[in-house]
Amino acid sequence: MLPRSHLAKSRQKSRMILGGMSGITDGGRQLPTEGECAQSDRRGRARLAARIGCVAGALILALCLLGLIPGGHVANATTLKYLTLEEMAQVADRVVLAKADRVSSHTVTASTGSGADIKTIVDLEILDIIKGGQVSRLSLDLPGGTMGKDRVVADYVPSFTPNETCLLFLDAENRVVGGPQGKLAVVDGRVPALDISVSAAGRRVEAASGGVITSKSYSAWRPRPASVGLQFLQAAQDGLSDGFEVGLGNWIVTGSPSWGTTTYRANSGTHSAYCAGSAITAPGPYSYNMNAWMVAGPFDLSQVSSASLDYRLYLNTEANYDWFAAMASTDGTNFLGDGWSGSSGGAWADKSLDLTEWAGQRSVWVAFVFNSDNTVNLEGAYVDDVRLITNGGVPPSTPVISSISPSSGSSGTGTQVTVHGLGFGNSRGGGSVDFYGDEEYVISASIVSWTDTAIGCIIPTGVDPTGYEFSAGSGPVTVTNSSGRTSAGYDFHVTFGYGGMRWDSASVGFRVNPNAPGITRERELVDAAAETWSEASAFSLRDTGTCSTTNQAYDGHNDVLWSPYDLPYGVLAATQFRVSGSRLTECDLVFNASSSNHWGDGSGGTYDIQSIALHEFGHWLMLNDLYGPGDTAKVMYGYGETGEIVRELTPDDAAGAVWIYGRSSTTTTTSSSTTITSSTTTSSTTTTTIPSGQYFSDVPQNHPYAAQIYDLANRAIISGFPDGTFRPDASLSRQQFAKVIVLTLGLPVSEDDICPFIDVMTSMPSADPLYPDHYVAVCAAQGITLGKTPSSFAPYDSIYRAQLITMVSRAANLGEPPQDYVPPFGVFDATHYPFARKAAYAGLLDGIQGMGPYFAFFHPATRGEVCALLYNLLY
Repeated sequence: MLPRSHLAKSRQKSRMILGGMSGITDGGRQLPTEGECAQSDRRGRARLAARIGCVAGALILALCLLGLIPGGHVANATTLKYLTLEEMAQVADRVVLAKADRVSSHTVTASTGSGADIKTIVDLEILDIIKGGQVSRLSLDLPGGTMGKDRVVADYVPSFTPNETCLLFLDAENRVVGGPQGKLAVVDGRVPALDISVSAAGRRVEAASGGVITSKSYSAWRPRPASVGLQFLQAAQDGLSDGFEVGLGNWIVTGSPSWGTTTYRANSGTHSAYCAGSAITAPGPYSYNMNAWMVAGPFDLSQVSSASLDYRLYLNTEANYDWFAAMASTDGTNFLGDGWSGSSGGAWADKSLDLTEWAGQRSVWVAFVFNSDNTVNLEGAYVDDVRLITNGGVPPSTPVISSISPSSGSSGTGTQVTVHGLGFGNSRGGGSVDFYGDEEYVISASIVSWTDTAIGCIIPTGVDPTGYEFSAGSGPVTVTNSSGRTSAGYDFHVTFGYGGMRWDSASVGFRVNPNAPGITRERELVDAAAETWSEASAFSLRDTGTCSTTNQAYDGHNDVLWSPYDLPYGVLAATQFRVSGSRLTECDLVFNASSSNHWGDGSGGTYDIQSIALHEFGHWLMLNDLYGPGDTAKVMYGYGETGEIVRELTPDDAAGAVWIYGRSSTTTTTSSSTTITSSTTTSSTTTTTIPSGQYFSDVPQNHPYAAQIYDLANRAIISGFPDGTFRPDASLSRQQFAKVIVLTLGLPVSEDDICPFIDVMTSMPSADPLYPDHYVAVCAAQGITLGKTPSSFAPYDSIYRAQLITMVSRAANLGEPPQDYVPPFGVFDATHYPFARKAAYAGLLDGIQGMGPYFAFFHPATRGEVCALLYNLLY
């Protein structure tokens, strides 16, 4: 099952996606939005989410990716150091735009042992050289592949399919830099994983490489200038009608030169709009490097079920290099539409941009765009007789999810759940149920049954467009009905993900080459990780002795080693699996021993061997990574950092091991008392009162945030879920936090508080008719939140720890601490650090677990952490 990308949908070849202005989040921190990637890129599978990627030394802990292959499922595992596009460009010897002509696997004689290794040859046609010497073809000899029922999985190299086009970052040995990070799919001149054009990616590579570049034949598309703000010009359901007989009217124009009216050509009347008419007399020629925009809107299409932007076009441009586009947007910043290049044959052509997918939106902008490169200028583009046509009908209803039963379950185990609600439609049609995959992708579930009020489906696993397999994670589930309407997200808890394969034996031995540079305790740390899993279920991992292996090989042994040779830059650790049919037969775990990586116990900025080995050994059991905001505390959560220590299994991690291999006779379980008497801190004991009916099954008395959670529940500031859980490790959305902080501060809220953000739903189905828009409105009016842009709030995005601390600090109006005060953490960010320093001095961060020099400020804040911070604010 292929997941549906949030960033780019599959479209006809003429479709163009254009990004616009960047966004400022709460506290002014610059975080990438669709169409803009600064220091960290929005990436697909095997990459950190953009907001998390800003943390120095970030890495992804072992991607266990699930998918169907001949003979069974295979789980992959790689530990990556997060790399931005700029970092890859600096390290790479060659950056190319390439097309995969042929992909074939072959066997080679193993360097040791009696087996045969499998490798894959990828023949590439080079379409463009962005960095490096001239070459027309390349051949990559990659580890891993499939021969009959045998398969070697080496997911530290990306997968390739014939005829796909990609942007590749290669080192001197033609290895892909950063593993899967260094291969970026290219679709219709764009890089969907970064949500930018190939042209923009090329300019960033050029800048990062110090201007050393051999070719500039990229796509001509460039982002809309940041000087164009959101312009509220019209709100007319009846549409737009413009023949440009009296100028450009309400159109907003940017660029130099840009659009203006002319009498040189007209489809009707005496005037038309000419792409360079603001400075150049038609018929031109137009200028080099134009980026001319004319934008109108927003228009209210909330009460229509179909719409179109009809116009007449006269075109004469350099084919494939200079482009005209008609586009639409719901935020006035990120536009999608149709592009045209070349000639209309010396005549006016009827054109129409289908706006049906924008039907039902309260605010829709339309735009005409003209781009040119730095060669060959012709006459240009003319537009006339523009009409925004709507049918005036009532749009289909938007589905609403009321509950999911059961409220939790595992992925990859065939577990079925039922989604309850309204507006699903009596038949599926083209509808879907989508589970959270990661920040970038959702995973569509297999549907068992479908009615207007209930959908039966299987908790899914999926494959992203780059070929990497992964499991659904804990996060929002949405329903899209046959009319294309998508519900708001409903939180669902995924316990674990299973890769679908097993060892024949429940006891697997491994050898260790204790050759880690800079540390002598590596074997002790690896063994401790193995023992942790062995205690969780009937499956055991045994250290059977020492080996001298320095590279991965199919030799009949499961080895753990450090090698400076096997892995390219940016890949910290990788497990290569050997499988036969549906059986695992061999694993080798290699840590990258290159000088750029520092191994240790997590102190002093090192990567903690035990934590990474614990995560990797989870993949030896065939447990998959989870990337949901509710999975952050688990060993199998896919993100991590230098200095982060995760050495204990959560109940969900252990449950996965037990599900696969059964419970050991020595495995013990613990149960939580339903009476919480106290929560102990370093200085005092505080009695916690549990409100009637408010006991949460997943917040026992020894939970670090039990006192804070139950105090806020007693005040009716927060509540749990219908299944009796609180989910303290799940994240909180931005609109949920808006309500919580308003209730904590006791701020008045009413229907008179009007929300300034167009992406916040008005009185969504809820027991509270003021939620969410009126609470968000109060936060904006009080200066607690600044939003993403002047008109967008991103209500469903998780709130990050740095943002949480900044917002609470603003709300508390904290003063400056003494000049000599040093908080327990360093300067992690120029914008948010000052607020965090104030919060630490005021005691707002007291009791926050892990607070210190390695605290992950740009990870999603958990519900428990939110309660702890607000509890400190109250007291």
